[in-house]
Amino acid sequence: ASAFAQTIEALRQGLGKANYTLLLAQPAINEQADLRPLRTLIERGVDGVVLLGNDCPSAWLDLIAKNGLPVATIWADAGNALPGAIGFDNYIAGQQAAEHLLSLAHREFAFISGHLASNQRARQRYQGLLETIAAGGGRLSRELIVEADYGFADGYEAARHLLSKKLPFSALICGNDYLALGAMAGLREQGLDIPHDISVIGFNDSEFSPFVNPPLTTIRFPSVEIGTIAAETLLAAIDSKKAMPPPQMLPTALVRRSSTGPLQHGRKHG
Repeated sequence: ASAFAQTIEALRQGLGKANYTLLLAQPAINEQADLRPLRTLIERGVDGVVLLGNDCPSAWLDLIAKNGLPVATIWADAGNALPGAIGFDNYIAGQQAAEHLLSLAHREFAFISGHLASNQRARQRYQGLLETIAAGGGRLSRELIVEADYGFADGYEAARHLLSKKLPFSALICGNDYLALGAMAGLREQGLDIPHDISVIGFNDSEFSPFVNPPLTTIRFPSVEIGTIAAETLLAAIDSKKAMPPPQMLPTALVRRSSTGPLQHGRKHG
């Protein structure tokens, strides 16, 4: 299951134990500012609202506040998180990935990212990577950064595009494990061995990550814990009618598997 799906399922279960039903509304990307889905939920008489991520339109927050509803934000980033937010520090997650690769003597990096303009979590991860790589004497050239949707095919295409630039890199960082798995297929198709020629790291520790070839090194996000704590936080606020508690940021962790290894001199690529 994807990381978001795991969070939603844990949230649904947590609310279900207290006999609350979870109603989902997912506005299209280009209709994020549209208040209709939220108005519909409020008209249904919901007891609380859960928002995904910090980049929620202020009009949504105003409407929720006007109706006096408790609101929890899931997958919030540590930067400017609101009360009732549950998430983690994406900057630190990026830092953890970069530190791992730097410790293996990698200095030339490429990055397949989610879309930076529309996703604060992706932006913070990028900052953590960029600043840690620079501080460690490495290089992540703008030429070797590709933004893509978070899918297998997108990772595959992005890896092929990076290789076509004929610029050296020994480590490839991918914005999530779907991108990483697609990218590994693209690298292998060009005759590159992972990790001998290029080390690959993802983010999320998705369910499939231990079972791919080679098993994927990744940064584990607390997907299930976010949903469980969001349910507890929301239920407590509904019961007590008190203000939402301060933001809760959960730890992320490096999960080291076989897709990353020490820099090999004389490798095929670069």
